[in-house]
Amino acid sequence: MKVSPPLWHWLPGSRPELPSVAPIGDFERFFQRERALAERGARNFSLVVFEPASEDARPILRLTRAIAKRLRESDVLGRLDRTRFAVILAATDAKGAWIFADRVLGDLARQYLPADVRVYSDQDTLGEQKAPARRRTDSFDGTPGVSTGLPEHILPEAMVAELTRLVTDARDALAGKPDGPADSIAAVREDLGREVHDIEDLFLQPTPPLKRALDVVGSLTLLTVLSPVLLSIALAVRLSSPGPILFRQQRAGVGGRPFTFYKFRSMYVDAEARKRELAGDNEADGPVFKMKNDPRVTPIGRVLRRFSLDELPQLWNVFVGDMSLVGPRPPTLDEVPAYARWHRRRLQLKGGLTCHWQVSGRSDVSFEEWMRMDARYSREVHIGTDLKLLARTAKAVISGKGAY
Repeated sequence: MKVSPPLWHWLPGSRPELPSVAPIGDFERFFQRERALAERGARNFSLVVFEPASEDARPILRLTRAIAKRLRESDVLGRLDRTRFAVILAATDAKGAWIFADRVLGDLARQYLPADVRVYSDQDTLGEQKAPARRRTDSFDGTPGVSTGLPEHILPEAMVAELTRLVTDARDALAGKPDGPADSIAAVREDLGREVHDIEDLFLQPTPPLKRALDVVGSLTLLTVLSPVLLSIALAVRLSSPGPILFRQQRAGVGGRPFTFYKFRSMYVDAEARKRELAGDNEADGPVFKMKNDPRVTPIGRVLRRFSLDELPQLWNVFVGDMSLVGPRPPTLDEVPAYARWHRRRLQLKGGLTCHWQVSGRSDVSFEEWMRMDARYSREVHIGTDLKLLARTAKAVISGKGAY
C-alpha cells in the first residue's frame, strides 16, 4: 500500500518550522528499543549528542534544522534533556557516527553557530578510537563554529593554521555550498583517532536513595549482630590452613569498573594458580568456573561455602557502597570480555550479596538463565523486590542448594 505524504508537503509555505524532535520520554523509549534491537540482531548503533552554546530558541531551531538535514529515515532526533539534543544512529559504528557529527558541525560552522558534540558507541566498536581526554572549543584561533573533541596537544601548529584557513573559507562561502570544512576536518580526525564514549555508560543506574538506605542500615546491623560469628569464622580459617583470613579479588562493579571484593578464604593459597590446571574439569557453562568437588577448597571452606558464610565479609563492600544487599553477583574481571552484548546489562547497576540466581539454585542454574535473571532484575529494580529476595535468601542459605 502506498502511503501519501501529509497535505502540508504540497502546500507552499505551510511546512512546520521545527523539525520533528522526540520529547525526552519518547526518545528514551526509542533509545531502549534500539538497544534491544542491536542486541538481538548483533548490530552496532551509536548516539551523537549536541549541546548548543545558547539556550535561546533561534540557535536551537538552527541546530535542529542542521541535524535534521543530515538524518536518514532510520535515525531518530530527540531531546536528551533540557539543553541537549541527541541522534540515534541505527546500524552505525563509532567511525560512522563521527562522520555524521562532523558534517553537522560543518553546517553549523557556516552559520557561526558553536556547539559541543559527544559520540557514544557500542563497546565492541571502540577499539583504538578512544582518546584519553576531551575538550570543547568554539574556535580555531578565534573563529567560531566547531568543536574538535580532541586534546589540544594533539594538533600541531601547522595543522591548526590549516584548519583555521578551512573554517575561515567556510565563513565566506555560500550557505548552500555542499562541501565545507567538515569534510577536511573529518579526514584529519580520522587520521588522528577520535574520542568515543561507551554507549553502555548511558544505561548505568544510580542507586535509589531508599535502596541505599536499606543497604547501609542492613549491612551495619548485620555486621554488628554477626560480629561473634565473623570472629569465630576468622579464627577457624586461620587455624585450618596456612594463608590469610580474607580472600581479596578485583571484581567488576557498575559499568565494569573494578573494585576490591572480600570473602573469607575457603581455598588453599595456590587456588588461582591451579585454576588453569583444572580448566578441563569445569562443570559450568559460559565463562564462569564451577566444580562440585573442587580440590582447591579447604575442609573448613566446604562448610563455609555450603551455608554461604564465606560471603559475609561482603557486608563491608555493601556498607562502603561498592555493592548492594540485592543485585547481580559481581563477576571476575576475566569473565566480562567473554560476555555477549546483552549479558552486560547486569553491569548497569551495583552488584549484590544476593539475587534471583542466589535463591533459585545458584550453580545448578545454567549460565544463560542466570544472565536472564539478572537482566530482568535490572529492568525491575524495586525496594519491594529487594525485600522479597532478602527473605528468600535465608531459606536458600539453609538449604544450600547449588552452593559449591
